[in-house]
Amino acid sequence: MTSSMSWSPAGCAAMKLKRGPIELLAPAGSFDSMVAAVSAGADAVYMGGNRFGARAYADNPDDDGLLRALDYVHLRGRKLYLTVNTLLKEKELNEELIGFLAPVYERGLDAVIVQDIGVIRLIRQAFPDLPVHGSTQMAVGGPDGARLLLGLGVKRLVLPRELSLEEIRRVRETGMPVEVFAHGALCYCWSGQCLMSSFLGGRSGNRGRCAQPCRKIYEGGMLLNMKDLSALSQLPALREAGVDSLKIEGRMKSPVYTAGVVRTYRKYLDRIEAGEDARPQKEDTAFLASLFDRGGFTEGYFRQHNGAAMIQPEGKKIKIGLSDEEKARMTEEVLAPDPVPVSGELTLRPGLPMRLKISDATAQVRCEGETVQTAASRPLNEEQVRRQLGKTGESDFVFSGLRIDMSDDCFAPVSQLNELRREALAAFREEKLKAFRRLFRRGAEPDGAAVSEEPAISSGTTAASAGRRELNVLAGKTEQIPAILACPAVDCVYLPSELIPLTELAERAAAVRAAGKKCCLALPFVFRAEMERYFGSEESLALIRAAGLDGVLIRSLDELGFWQRNGLPGQRILDAGVYGWTRT
Repeated sequence: MTSSMSWSPAGCAAMKLKRGPIELLAPAGSFDSMVAAVSAGADAVYMGGNRFGARAYADNPDDDGLLRALDYVHLRGRKLYLTVNTLLKEKELNEELIGFLAPVYERGLDAVIVQDIGVIRLIRQAFPDLPVHGSTQMAVGGPDGARLLLGLGVKRLVLPRELSLEEIRRVRETGMPVEVFAHGALCYCWSGQCLMSSFLGGRSGNRGRCAQPCRKIYEGGMLLNMKDLSALSQLPALREAGVDSLKIEGRMKSPVYTAGVVRTYRKYLDRIEAGEDARPQKEDTAFLASLFDRGGFTEGYFRQHNGAAMIQPEGKKIKIGLSDEEKARMTEEVLAPDPVPVSGELTLRPGLPMRLKISDATAQVRCEGETVQTAASRPLNEEQVRRQLGKTGESDFVFSGLRIDMSDDCFAPVSQLNELRREALAAFREEKLKAFRRLFRRGAEPDGAAVSEEPAISSGTTAASAGRRELNVLAGKTEQIPAILACPAVDCVYLPSELIPLTELAERAAAVRAAGKKCCLALPFVFRAEMERYFGSEESLALIRAAGLDGVLIRSLDELGFWQRNGLPGQRILDAGVYGWTRT
């Protein structure tokens, strides 16, 4: 692929970091978990549908369930982000994605989380006002990759779990809002780059079907089994680093787990904003462990590069430390109705229609009912009227204040009062949700018929000019290079940067060209700050330019941004780990 672009709970100038309230983002693997997260204090939830999500085996809602979920969170002043963070096949992109997104877009979807850069292009064209968030599966963890995504219209980047506080800060200084995982499961591999499940069992994590081979028992124990992350003690530092959104992992977990973790983090985020002591209390960390524990928590990579203490090789998992009674009580609590408070004003006067006004800080409606009668013998009393209007049931609302203005000689059938209440609440619901509605402009989606199913052959090469495919070989060891150069079938040689010092690059490249072959440099699979410093020094950049490379094999969007920013020569060839299964 070539590039042209009581529950206890650097290129751009550095910008001033935002240090306001951090969004608390909760997992919602089911409708019930979404309800629990909102009730517990989440500012937003992320949720998958029945397609294209990285948790294919979660209890994801169907299409109607997603629409209900969007209305539920919006009525309560929260947000919902939809996960479309798998790699899509061309047929899925052309025939399914637009139809899947259109209804939730029209309902007011707040953002879509995307892995595939081809999907970003399509969504930006078909839904230009729908915010796109770059998934952690994109494996973008540096400022160059962040700037590149900003140029593609991405509004937020979900960072890899493996970054330090300083690396988080450097990304945020580009102006890209960042989302950081704070609690839940850790992968052994770099975010988005693990293919172990696919190789061993044919279940790709990049298609939402990871079989979690890192949790399996091998000779010597569960050697890849990471402890769960808990960043409760790091919240002040994350705020100082400019983090915009704090993400809890766990779409496969229960509503009790979701609500318990959200309430705990809500407590400490609120303390930070109030300027209070935010040091975690022992009872709160114990409570988190009682919800789920792999044998202790780790604070992750925020202050360390890695470490054996992050692994639990015994695979120890403490059984949830709650009694059946506690679990039942908490389940009932987290799934209890969470109605939206509204104010009401009812006017009853004989000879005039019943009038009911419903309002809150953002909306109001006025509805009229049947004409109020003059009571012949048994007039309505205020207590009776208040009781009837208070029966809001499953309407999403509850009266926090209800003013009743009525004379002493009013009469109206109870059924008419009930009907007025139902109509007014329904009208108020629609008025509240009207601000979120959009209209999808049909025909905005790209024409899929114009996309070739055949992969493009890089232009401007001898092999392409001859009408045949190139044979490009990546050397795994320096000892292999002479044999590769002696093979007449090889057109291009990739020299791995981890094997060839930059001081030897020009000499090696000259030897490749002398053998009648093209020479490309293969960059590392992960391009962290130390790699940026290594390749980005004036001496290194001069050595790369002097080598006269034909191209570069790019393993991440961070590297693509770095190569473009520095104006380095050669064809840019994107490796398989730069995820773009579809047209870009």
